[in-house]
Amino acid sequence: MMVSIAMVAGLAPPPDAKLLVVGASGGTGTRVLRGLLDVGYQPAQLRLLTRNPSRDSLKPLSDAGIELFAADLDEPASLVSAADACTGCYVHSTAGDTKKLDVGEVLRARHLSASLQGSGVAQVVFNSAAAEPSHGVKRIAQKHAVEQVFRESGLPATHLRANLFMEELWKSYTRPPILKGKYPFSLPPDRDVYLTSVRDMGRLAGSCLAGPPPPADGRVINVASEVSTPAGMAEAFAAAQGTPCEHKQARLLRWIARLFLPDLYEVIQFYRTSTETTDVAALERQFPGLLTPFAAFLEETRWGDAEATYEDLAGAGID
Repeated sequence: MMVSIAMVAGLAPPPDAKLLVVGASGGTGTRVLRGLLDVGYQPAQLRLLTRNPSRDSLKPLSDAGIELFAADLDEPASLVSAADACTGCYVHSTAGDTKKLDVGEVLRARHLSASLQGSGVAQVVFNSAAAEPSHGVKRIAQKHAVEQVFRESGLPATHLRANLFMEELWKSYTRPPILKGKYPFSLPPDRDVYLTSVRDMGRLAGSCLAGPPPPADGRVINVASEVSTPAGMAEAFAAAQGTPCEHKQARLLRWIARLFLPDLYEVIQFYRTSTETTDVAALERQFPGLLTPFAAFLEETRWGDAEATYEDLAGAGID
């Protein structure tokens, strides 16, 4: 599969390429790594930044040939040699995957950006978030602030602005009710929803890093492989799991979030009112063969296996 995708996309990462990969050592980070391998990078061409390279969950990556580099984005001194011999850098995140807003995200990006100065890194790709300027979401505002950090650094950067990650649907607060027949999403059933795969983010990042750097002031690319609706997603779930599923607006969750969970309420309101769009057809022309439709994602990740969990998805290797 790796070879065929690389051939379809016309990609050939230089044999001397070495990528520093940041923020992909936990959660669904292995899907980012799979995406990079899909487009022709070899495991030995990837250096994964991690605070704890001896973690058991990282052993399969090390065994596969991916280099693990011990560093902490909160400790600038630990980053001094992180980019040595690297030609490019993909930043999946400088924040933890936490329910509470991680306010250290921008400062960590500054630390990383400073460490890349004077290195052999010719360009950076950052996993950002698609949104109009008036989005009103603190989490997205931090992503866009990180974009500005890289712009000010002088390093050419591509900002891949993701939409709703399909992998989020595997989490414990979403998947179980879907398997039982109800898809709880606080949107009208016919509201457009742009969907992005984390694995595709790795593929697109790898494609960008294999090509010439963008202009000095960077470039922004909205990323989605499909535009669906909550009702359409429920139909896709039903087909994948072989049991009925229908969309439920989850009005109670929206009300609870408004009273007690302001960060979540911002996100819900954003999905209900955002005017941002992604031109999926244009993206397919720009990155042929690299985008995963929703039904294909559900098949690839074995959604129909009722025993499988988010931990299985996040912990899957790169074979």
